[in-house]
Amino acid sequence: MICNRGEVALRAGRMGFLLASLLALACAENPRGAPEARPNVLLYVVDTLRADALEPYGNQRIHTPALVRLASEGVVYDRAYSASSWTRPSMASLLSGLEPDSHGVEDRGDRLGETVTLLSERFAAAGYSTGCIITNPNIGPYFGFDQGYDSFLELYDTSLDRARDSSGRVPPREFITASDVVTARAIEWIEEVAEPFFLLVLTIDPHTPYEPPQRFDRYGDDAARAVDRATLRINSSDLTRAQRDRIRALYHGEVSFNDDSFGKLLEHLRETERYDETIVVFTSDHGEEFWERGNRGHGRNLYEETIRVPLIVRDPASPRHGVREATPVRAVDIYPTLLHMASLPDAKGIDGHRIRGGSEVRARPVRTRLHFEENAWRSLTLYPWKLLVDVNAERHRLFDLGSDPGESRDLSFEHPAKVEALNALLSGTERSDQSADSSAYPDDLPESAREALRVLGYLGDDEAVDDSP
Repeated sequence: MICNRGEVALRAGRMGFLLASLLALACAENPRGAPEARPNVLLYVVDTLRADALEPYGNQRIHTPALVRLASEGVVYDRAYSASSWTRPSMASLLSGLEPDSHGVEDRGDRLGETVTLLSERFAAAGYSTGCIITNPNIGPYFGFDQGYDSFLELYDTSLDRARDSSGRVPPREFITASDVVTARAIEWIEEVAEPFFLLVLTIDPHTPYEPPQRFDRYGDDAARAVDRATLRINSSDLTRAQRDRIRALYHGEVSFNDDSFGKLLEHLRETERYDETIVVFTSDHGEEFWERGNRGHGRNLYEETIRVPLIVRDPASPRHGVREATPVRAVDIYPTLLHMASLPDAKGIDGHRIRGGSEVRARPVRTRLHFEENAWRSLTLYPWKLLVDVNAERHRLFDLGSDPGESRDLSFEHPAKVEALNALLSGTERSDQSADSSAYPDDLPESAREALRVLGYLGDDEAVDDSP
């Protein structure tokens, strides 16, 4: 075919317009454009941190300036939920995009199967440097969580030759690496690896034992502060009001200390001009009870105080700063959301869905599960309604979280049709097939890791520091 110069110019113009249109469309979906512009990813998880323990979630008794600043620069999800109320199933869901009955990690000895593809493996396959720094052996390599990492740093001190107290026991804090040490190791790792990087950090300061550094032990009223923390037995059944308030204040001190450590990590990213190239996700694996139901701890039920967690996301490529989202989101949704933010291929066969902003977005049902020793619970929230099922007691409770966020009024007898509908939805979304490799501790679990788990309260015996997982 013969074309004159005018036709060539016209066609070239049309082609240029088409290419420009395609590029604009691609950039609208992928604001970073080219693959080489992929961001770093920092996924920062604080063990045992309930949402209402933070300033951005309305707590005026505590000082968390790092999170206040992050919230002003990103999106705060007011109703974010973990998948369960103890560490291993919750973290398995967060890192796999699968609900607990999909990945099969629910009870004390369950481990992740090799067929589960973790978020780290997705980023590794895309050429990312991948690292994990953890302070809780529940997500250690013995339970299958080390898949896809170039570096996997376990920072729980399990050496048994440390100085012992007068009773011959190793003090609990000797087993726990504080968040400031975690920050130092994270900075070292960031400085050593090529970018882009994917880094998972799990700190454990708010978990028992609550022992904040002295300068962060500044919360509570006069009566609480008069209680010597060295005399506290936090699992005693006959604590006074002042003692309980003192324990809660120590927890707040741990949270404030962790915020300070987190802030130092973010400040390093700013100083090294990485901050605006890094997606930051701050969240928790579960919350903590403080006698709302007569208990302290977690892993016993699925009330809001144990499953509602903070979720703050800063994407430097997004114009959404200082935004709050009321639509409920799930831990499993973080997996596909991060893949999308980093312009990586979508994951197939997972339970999570990419989080989309805006009040017009229809909320998905939030399903949580607990199958831990003798505790068996299920919940399904279709906001504002929440169905809570105590499986062993065969009891269904219904709450209106809009008017009763503390879940103090069971409305199941007033709204039996809602109970039936929510229960049918819950039953229709549960799976019976599980992919865990085993339901008992692996034979190669080192004694040192067992000791760390025992001190943290995950292995029951008479000397356990905490009776909650």
